[in-house]
Amino acid sequence: MSLRRADVCASCAASVPAGSTAWWIANERSVYCVPCRLQGGDPPDSRMSNAAAATATATQAPIGAPLPPPPPIEVGTAGISARQEYERRTSKAERQVEAKWGTGRIGR
Repeated sequence: MSLRRADVCASCAASVPAGSTAWWIANERSVYCVPCRLQGGDPPDSRMSNAAAATATATQAPIGAPLPPPPPIEVGTAGISARQEYERRTSKAERQVEAKWGTGRIGR
């Protein structure tokens, strides 16, 4: 997570400036800098944001190593929600006509 205010790492006592990526352990009320947390072998805290996790992972990767390909983007089908809304409104209007006029010749 990105720290709101400056603090000191609970492991190495290094200064961790405000705005930098670090781990905040709420039940311990302590801050751990990225190198200490990664060297400790502990899994990243579940409250850590995705951006902070990506930053922490990027610090572990060797420089110049190829990045994995991004996951494919699911594009769906254009107009699906509009079609569903049309069908919902049409069926509602048909039910109202049938309720008022019946299903006979006039109702149709």
